[in-house]
Amino acid sequence: FMTGSSKYGYYFYDLNGKANFTLGKKDHLYVSGYFGNDKFYFSEKNTEDNVTSKFAGGIRWGNATAVARWNHQFSPKVFGNLTTYYSRYQFQVEAESGTEGNGTNEQFLLRFKSGISDIAARYDIDIIPSPNHYIKTGASVINHTYTPGAQTTKISGITGGNTDTTVGQSAIFATETDVYAEDDIKFSERLKANVGLHLAGFSVRSKFYHSIQPRLAARYLLNEKLSAKASFVQMNQYINLLT
Repeated sequence: FMTGSSKYGYYFYDLNGKANFTLGKKDHLYVSGYFGNDKFYFSEKNTEDNVTSKFAGGIRWGNATAVARWNHQFSPKVFGNLTTYYSRYQFQVEAESGTEGNGTNEQFLLRFKSGISDIAARYDIDIIPSPNHYIKTGASVINHTYTPGAQTTKISGITGGNTDTTVGQSAIFATETDVYAEDDIKFSERLKANVGLHLAGFSVRSKFYHSIQPRLAARYLLNEKLSAKASFVQMNQYINLLT
């Protein structure tokens, strides 16, 4: 869109796809992917007394994911799922201003960016040894890459001398791991419980954090229309939102 000396606009696009493959009677493969991007931009330019001033900027952000899952049936009572995935989120804000004419030339650029990308693999096993037990167990590993940072660039004078200031690192790497086991137990027609234990770890900048996370949930049927439930869960969250 254009209004006088101003120009602004917004666009976005999304692409996604999914495919399922039957590799055999006991093997299935599921593949899916998504890619999307959004951008808002604007610019303004004015000339007065042979001096041209401009101001422009924009915001853009987007996601990309790809997932592949292989399902294998070891037996009628044991199933396995191998899942691998890649995900990426990025966000960037830019602002630029400048003045040129009558022997002056000044430009200023500010850029702030933030992003995270993950590469992960996990394997889950479902075991049904009897009608009274439904056991789930598995392990996973995720490699995180963070890319925060801010940059300013100032160019002044006809000769174009510039000053750059950069805040943040090019990349920060971290690894997250998880091992778990849980069982849905049916003690009787009235009493059921889920008992589980998760072991989690997080490694970043030569430091390692770990936690033991118990899980317990129970349900008791008092009658056909009334039940009592209780649960206890302990969790650790290693990644928090930064804005």
